[in-house]
Formats: sequence, structure tokens, C-alpha cells
Amino acid sequence: MPPPPHDSIAEMIRMGGPVPVPPASVGRPEADSVLLGQRALAKLGYSVKPDGIMGSETRQAIERFERARQLPVTGEFGARTLRELATLSGLPLP
Repeated sequence: MPPPPHDSIAEMIRMGGPVPVPPASVGRPEADSVLLGQRALAKLGYSVKPDGIMGSETRQAIERFERARQLPVTGEFGARTLRELATLSGLPLP
């Protein structure tokens, strides 16, 4: 069972002043997903630099892949596109 969420307002009232709040997120999980998708595209021969950045080169590679596989062309790593990439590349994707 996960710990209860941190209630900074209740703690401020209890402590009588501001309290430090931990960052909401550490790292960039979306960048990890993009990087994995880019690696799969590169393995399949698409021209993309696996750098974890969702730039125009990555969007164009996704669109080419989606057209080739007769998927809806979105230019995004959607669930259907990721499933197809994982199946064809053999790489584990989120």
C-alpha cells in the first residue's frame, strides 16, 4: 500500500509556517519512453537519433513507420504504435 499523500497545507497549519515540499517528480520518465521508441525505430532502419528528445526528426520517423504499417498517422508514440514497434523490433517498450 503506498504511503499517504503529503498534505503540505495541513502540515503548515500544524507547524505554524511553511514546510519544505519534496519535488513532484524526479527524472523524466517521458524521455525514457521516447528514447526506447527511438531505439526501436532505429533498429528497424528509420533515420532517427536516439536522444530522448521528441523533436521533428522523431515525429517524422514515427509518421513514416505508421504509414508503412498502415496505422493512423499521429507522429506520437501512442499505445498502438508502441505495441507495433515492440513486436517488430523485439525491444521491450513501455
